[in-house]
Amino acid sequence: MKPRTERDDAKRPQREPRRRRRRHPLLELLRELFSWLRWLPSFPLFALLAALPSAGCGEALDGAAAGTRSEAAVDGASDGGGEPAPTPARTAVPRAQRLARDKAAALARAGELERGDAAVVDREFAAALQGLVDEPSAKRFGRFGDDWLPKSAARGWLAWNGRESDAGLPLALRVEAQDHPFAVLVDLQQQLAAAGALLLFVPIPSRAELEPELLLPARAGATPLPPRVAATTRFLAKLAEAGVESVDLAPAFTAQRTDPDPRRTRLYLRGNNHWTPRGAELAAEQVAARLAEFEPAELAAVELPLPSHRFVEGRDFDVVRRLGQVRGEGIGQAEGAPSEAVGVNAVEWRAGGGPTAERARGSSIVLLGDSFAAMHKELHGSFVDQLVRFTGLPIDVIAPQGGAELACREALSRRDAPLAGKKVVIWLLPAPLLAPSGLWKRVAMGGG
Repeated sequence: MKPRTERDDAKRPQREPRRRRRRHPLLELLRELFSWLRWLPSFPLFALLAALPSAGCGEALDGAAAGTRSEAAVDGASDGGGEPAPTPARTAVPRAQRLARDKAAALARAGELERGDAAVVDREFAAALQGLVDEPSAKRFGRFGDDWLPKSAARGWLAWNGRESDAGLPLALRVEAQDHPFAVLVDLQQQLAAAGALLLFVPIPSRAELEPELLLPARAGATPLPPRVAATTRFLAKLAEAGVESVDLAPAFTAQRTDPDPRRTRLYLRGNNHWTPRGAELAAEQVAARLAEFEPAELAAVELPLPSHRFVEGRDFDVVRRLGQVRGEGIGQAEGAPSEAVGVNAVEWRAGGGPTAERARGSSIVLLGDSFAAMHKELHGSFVDQLVRFTGLPIDVIAPQGGAELACREALSRRDAPLAGKKVVIWLLPAPLLAPSGLWKRVAMGGG
């Protein structure tokens, strides 16, 4: 082969350097326009209209052991991501109408859940839960493949749904039973009503009852099994009849399981008894939707504040999709369960903004609960974070760890004039804790 010379190289055509393509000015304009339009669905209209005094968010919160792993968008996050949900619009509905609607809807849902072979499935489900409770190798959790279920939730469901006979009522509906939560809820509502406030009860369904196929794999099919929540649903109907308002999360949580976006379907952590950031976000969205139905007089403790006193997305905070990590040694974690990556629509406060503990105590809304209220607060994606985001309103939080039944109410009662300036008490409580126990006793809200 003849060697190549410099003359030969000179004859070769030279490539021109690649020129960087420039976008058409019109395309640049449209791109900028769409970047602004993406925020419109989340603009807190409710924040401009709701009537509550200004304050901040948070008393004693129990945080989850979690940390931010990446600030990248979580387009591929396995759990709890998805596009941020829009802020619920405000449409006032009279309280009597809300209670009548809640009762009718609960009875209709319970009827649907009890159709067909529901009784047979419930018996199989109960047997599987009893097997989990009796498993000697499991301390606090039972393992089902890559998932862990807590024994405490199994015990709670078995007690709450227990019947004295095949034809008898479940314990959930035997409201005269000793240490039953019904009397406590009605008593608290009556105390609040005397002080010019309202109770909003929010039971959190357990993962086991929402995903029964984890325990009944032989019944798993193309569509999820119906949740095993008929007894709790009828209990909520009884509460509505007695004047206690509630938010039933089960319908929204069940519907989310078939969401076409896989990032939005997982509402509970695999190795922890708490929800994912998406579960907390969806619950807060449902509660905010109910608050949006309250009439101004039911919310305003003193007077209608100015819109500038509201927390507004795009002005006071931004919602940023992130990928976070729930550590393996966190609160409510199963033995041997690994860390878990979760997607979160984080509520990121801008400089100089954000709720403070000092402002929280002046809020008209009190949130009672436990670690569920603050789970994922390190990721800025807790239930409290999302409730402030969806309502634009401050929240006064009392959430001692493990204190959802009694300790949170006792903490509120120990304040000086605990109900002064309060209009709504939201009681967030895991459904397995509804089973009667010595913790279900009345607490007087007299203060001191």
